[in-house]
Amino acid sequence: MEQFPKHRRFACPIAPFVLTEIAPRVEAEYRVVKTRESKAIAGLSMGASQSLEIGLNRTGKDGTGEFAWVGGFSAAAQFVQRPAASGHANKLRLLWISCGTGDPLLEANRKLTENYGVKVIR
Repeated sequence: MEQFPKHRRFACPIAPFVLTEIAPRVEAEYRVVKTRESKAIAGLSMGASQSLEIGLNRTGKDGTGEFAWVGGFSAAAQFVQRPAASGHANKLRLLWISCGTGDPLLEANRKLTENYGVKVIR
């Protein structure tokens, strides 16, 4: 049996931890601007998948996302739920997705960007 069946959506187990424990602790212990416009999330590989899942699909208190800046580097993007093209993901200040041309995850990363009018730089 395949460990990650292609038809099954990846569950992001760290999302509640990031949003309810890490972010509030950083805000409490460091001098940071607490607005959405000042928040970023990014990751590498599986961390990139989790960052994209949280950044594109988690809604903040005002109906937009918790983060205005979202990045994924060589993400396992096949596990990221595709948000609605008209949703809060379109209100991001920056969506940065990068992947090397020799990376087996390249096609999944390209598919993730299809609905957003993303500028592709090669």
